[in-house]
Amino acid sequence: MACVCSVWKRGIAGGCMILIFRFVSFALLVTILFSCSSAAKIQKRAIEHNAAGVTHLNNNNLELAKARFELALEFNDKFPEPYNNLGVISLRKGDAGKAFWYFSRAVDINPDFAEALNNLGWCHFSKNEYSNAEIKFKAALAIDPDYTAARYNLASTLAGQNRYDEAREQAIKVLETTPEDKNARLLLALLDGWTDKKANALTGFSQILEDDPSNQEAGYNLGLMLLSLGRFEEACDRFRSTLERQPGNLDAQSNLGVCTMNMGFEERAVEIFKKVVSFQKDHPQSRFNLGQIDFRNGRLDSALEHFSIAAEAGYLPGFFWAGESARSLEKHGLAAGYYSKFLAVSGNNYPVEEQIARRRLETIKFFR
Repeated sequence: MACVCSVWKRGIAGGCMILIFRFVSFALLVTILFSCSSAAKIQKRAIEHNAAGVTHLNNNNLELAKARFELALEFNDKFPEPYNNLGVISLRKGDAGKAFWYFSRAVDINPDFAEALNNLGWCHFSKNEYSNAEIKFKAALAIDPDYTAARYNLASTLAGQNRYDEAREQAIKVLETTPEDKNARLLLALLDGWTDKKANALTGFSQILEDDPSNQEAGYNLGLMLLSLGRFEEACDRFRSTLERQPGNLDAQSNLGVCTMNMGFEERAVEIFKKVVSFQKDHPQSRFNLGQIDFRNGRLDSALEHFSIAAEAGYLPGFFWAGESARSLEKHGLAAGYYSKFLAVSGNNYPVEEQIARRRLETIKFFR
């Protein structure tokens, strides 16, 4: 599940076809002057440069913003806010490592810097380091319980750990203090979807779209709900609408293929999946779905290739189905390798396939 970084301002501061869910955007904070800092101890010019940098950053003038924040640090290299803001710039430029250093430096200078703690939490979450992310978000909330961005991010982190009830509690707290928060409403609808409360999720996404027809995450996930409920034509319409606004959305394209497949148009579905992998060779969902179609139609060599690519790209059942394909091709040694890899990484999340894989391995060992 992919996450997109955004910059928020706070107060005056800165075997089956696959359905693909997404997290919504996290909040990264730029800061003009952290409220707990002592302005009297910071040179006037440092404050002015930092404030000017925030203006440039909000206008997406990254180079000018960077110059101003660095000037602020020349006046006072113990000024935490410019370090935090340079971290946001680094993330926008795709340099997560440098961003982490800047955020860490800001917290080293001021351990009570809630915005920088929040941003450190985001860095951890982006690397699936959920426990570390949770610690940082909770630390930010311990400093400021009204910090909505950190609470939303904590809710998303808990959801990433499948702790859905705790995530729901935090998301509801966000809405209690900021009822207009669209991200929290979207997260609650996602939680309903992940906990199989499909009717509630359907209602949640629909209501968000009524208030904001341009909300692409709600539209995309509404398509997923319709697909999971077997309302394939409506789901297709949703994914097409997403693709009109986001032509490069490969996940929406792949799910459009799933809809098309379920409506009985296999050849068209294959065209869609192949179009996706022409743009992203290792797109796991499309590769897996192509593998399923090939396996069902006896094209075992092709199925094996698709499943193995899906597995290496992160879709773990691909290992199991690569094993099934190799076994059907009587490549028993290769099959045993795939079954073993599957069992090593599955983590008891696929009990039926795990049971079959163990049984297959025992059979292979007996005949070898």
